[in-house]
Amino acid sequence: LSLDTCRPPLFPPCNLPLSFYHRPIILQMSTPAPRVTAILGVGPGISTSTALKFAREGYHIALLGRDEHKLAPVAAAIAAETPTAEVLTIPNTDVGSQPAVAAAFAAIHARFGAPARVVVFNAAPRPSF
Repeated sequence: LSLDTCRPPLFPPCNLPLSFYHRPIILQMSTPAPRVTAILGVGPGISTSTALKFAREGYHIALLGRDEHKLAPVAAAIAAETPTAEVLTIPNTDVGSQPAVAAAFAAIHARFGAPARVVVFNAAPRPSF
């Protein structure tokens, strides 16, 4: 039994020269997709607090609702508190209409380059009487 037979295999295990393994490694990182929150049924209460919370966490915010006058103050509050968050308002969105919701989410994807990761459904049903 010789000493050569007891040694572990030498590095590199294949026939490549050692210089091959000592090359610098360049990692090409792709930019992560933006984080987007869509809030349906925006008004002065829970949806405003929710939008501000997600904006503080670095999310872009999409505000969907039927009434433009409810969306504008929430968008202004987000812009004032977190200027780095992008806000998209989509008025005249009836969440009871599948084509309207589909068009709104297509607009969200087109604007931010990513779909909404978080969807907050805060819309109240419209009375039918």
